[in-house]
Amino acid sequence: MQLNDEEQDILAGKIGPLPQQALQHQIKVGNFFGARDLVPVSQAHIMADTESLGEAGVRWLEQLASSTEGQRTVRIPTITDPRGTDFAHAAFLGQTADMLDLERRAIAAFVQLGVSMTDTCINYQTIQAPIYNEHVAFGDTGVVIYSNSICGARSNFEGGPSALAAGITGRTPRYGFHLPDGRRATLKICTEFTPDTLNDWGALGGVIGRGEYEWAAGLRAEIMNLTWLFVTAVGATILLWNRSFLTLWVGPENYAGFWTNLLVVIATVQTALVRTDAYVLDATLQPRLRVWVAAVAGVAIVGFSIALTPSLGIVGVCLGVLMGRLVQTIAYPLLVDRCLHRPARLRIRSIARPLTVMLVMFGATATVGERVLAHHWLGWAAGVALSLAIMMAVAFVAGLPAEARGTVLGRLRTMLATARG
Repeated sequence: MQLNDEEQDILAGKIGPLPQQALQHQIKVGNFFGARDLVPVSQAHIMADTESLGEAGVRWLEQLASSTEGQRTVRIPTITDPRGTDFAHAAFLGQTADMLDLERRAIAAFVQLGVSMTDTCINYQTIQAPIYNEHVAFGDTGVVIYSNSICGARSNFEGGPSALAAGITGRTPRYGFHLPDGRRATLKICTEFTPDTLNDWGALGGVIGRGEYEWAAGLRAEIMNLTWLFVTAVGATILLWNRSFLTLWVGPENYAGFWTNLLVVIATVQTALVRTDAYVLDATLQPRLRVWVAAVAGVAIVGFSIALTPSLGIVGVCLGVLMGRLVQTIAYPLLVDRCLHRPARLRIRSIARPLTVMLVMFGATATVGERVLAHHWLGWAAGVALSLAIMMAVAFVAGLPAEARGTVLGRLRTMLATARG
């Protein structure tokens, strides 16, 4: 490995035995991974649980902390992962006196070395988030993943001794994620849905790990069916009772009228469906084409709105939004197909039935909504609840093909079984 003048002095012991020992360790690691030199780092995060360290590891820490010559502490901000014992509840957890003693000795050694006992694995949220292209030496798996991806910083998965060595020397071997070539993706995954819960993300990880991309595509279709079912039923219910709601709340003079009511709901549904594919494109770390499409859609929205508003008023604005966003409605599914390495084509046949049912339901409920008026909040609430149930049933039966209905029912049964334990 190539060392600069300061690093040559550290290796020669001129700064003290502590940084000398740390650099010797780093050179061995660097030679193993083929690092050409060392890169300065601004902070370090140590994984050093006593259940992993054991007696030998803690003695090693104590030996480092006992240094009396030269530099005796870390030279950059260095923090720790959560500790492995709970002094207040040790008996309840079955942690022995020997375990507690080992933990106390480790903490004392870290403190003597100048390490901050933050005891956290989310330092990117609570302590000091790394910034784009910042070189750091982090050990915790989640910390390294988040810092490299979301923050754009640069860190390998540093072992405990390596992270501590980086804290002491202020540098780490330049290999892996510290190099541009080491940060290039070797596998691109495109999903057609956005996970909402930790369970969703875990399931997606399992699917990707097994390479079940067709299964993942089917899962996306299932979620899209559920989204369509929900927005169609809710949209139809809104169209049926929105005039009554505004009349009871702020007065009938604030109701914008049939066409505005209808177009606003359609635009909202369009947004809900478009956003799903937008999240997918963002998740693939290929936002450039999505951004360009969104920019074109934005220009189209402004252009159509300016052209139509003088003659149509608020209806013109609604039409401008719908027409401009049609660019995204058409382009995003094609971009998703491209990410999934599938033929990019508009699947008109698959969307014709749900689209037709949705428009018929919206037109019918908007028309009836002009003729139905609730005079009390209780009647309005009862009407909304009953209408939502009816609209959900109609959309389910009329808008989804038999296979999709079976999938949705199966998912609902699974959810109910899970809720019941």
